[in-house]
Amino acid sequence: MPEREYDPTLQSPSERRSLLS
Repeated sequence: MPEREYDPTLQSPSERRSLLS
């Protein structure tokens, strides 16, 4: 999945990476 620039539902980039992993 492509990484979004910013997701307001997530608090930090690490959480975003966790969901994309």
